[in-house]
Amino acid sequence: MAVHRLCYVYVMGCVGSDDFCKIGISDDPMKRLATLNTASPFRLFLAHSLTAASRDKASEIEAKAHELAASRRANGEWFDLPADAGALIVKAAAKLLAAPPCPTRLQLIKSHVLRIGKHA
Repeated sequence: MAVHRLCYVYVMGCVGSDDFCKIGISDDPMKRLATLNTASPFRLFLAHSLTAASRDKASEIEAKAHELAASRRANGEWFDLPADAGALIVKAAAKLLAAPPCPTRLQLIKSHVLRIGKHA
């Protein structure tokens, strides 16, 4: 029987800047934050973490969040969005995956993400 460990979809932002956020997954977001802070020229903070029942589920939510924010992708898992907008996108991705597929809702969320970016 497979053991399911909790995993987290996280959003990290840059201290003192609303320019970028990182959307990723980790078994331990605080440990991941410490690792990223040693390699980043900017001080990072954990803005949001969403608990998923397994790494597979976290990966699904992360992929959907990346899809929703694709027009704002800066590089890899980094997006040209404030961290609070990244958190909203992660929450929306989780809701979309929990609800029956509805292209209209997906389009509404994508257009909302574009509007957030214009006002950031």
